[in-house]
Amino acid sequence: MNKANPVDPFVVLKGEHELLFGVLDSLECCIATVDRGADPRDLRRFVEFLRGFLSAWHWPKEDDILFRALASSGFPANSGPLAVLDEDHREIERLLTKAAAYTANGGPAGGDALRFTLRVLRSLDALLRYHLEMEETVLFETAARELPETKIAELGEAMQVFLDDARGSFRYHSLRRMADRLQADFLPANRCRVALAGCAAASL
Repeated sequence: MNKANPVDPFVVLKGEHELLFGVLDSLECCIATVDRGADPRDLRRFVEFLRGFLSAWHWPKEDDILFRALASSGFPANSGPLAVLDEDHREIERLLTKAAAYTANGGPAGGDALRFTLRVLRSLDALLRYHLEMEETVLFETAARELPETKIAELGEAMQVFLDDARGSFRYHSLRRMADRLQADFLPANRCRVALAGCAAASL
């Protein structure tokens, strides 16, 4: 890690948000094909990716690094943006747990089970999009404006340590392949795809 030139923590997180938006676009395309009668088993792939990427890769940088640093710098942890965004994480996790249960063992066969599964996934899609936009337009902008440069540099160093430790892992390469495959399989050819390797290019 180069402490003299740490990564920009907000560039890192926004790059990962870009990847999530690409996968969510793919999910919407998949849901549309299932609505038209396609095999619903592919829905499971999105649930597995989102659970793995959020819990093992993205949220640790937010919950354990950014949110904690903001709270220690005087941002209220039990009210305001931090509390709302933290509760969003918990609700997204609950929706993913439901979706995992509904898409297990081959997924819903049809009828009410399929309709309910699609409803949960649409709720997840809407909440996650809203959450990512709120982080970028409210929390990140406020943090970049209010935190001293030294604190932002410390955040960048902490995220670089995380990236250096995780980038060579099997989990990283598995998530990268999953993101690439989901977008290749479901996004139209004229839509831009986002690679995990391209997220936060300065650090990955």
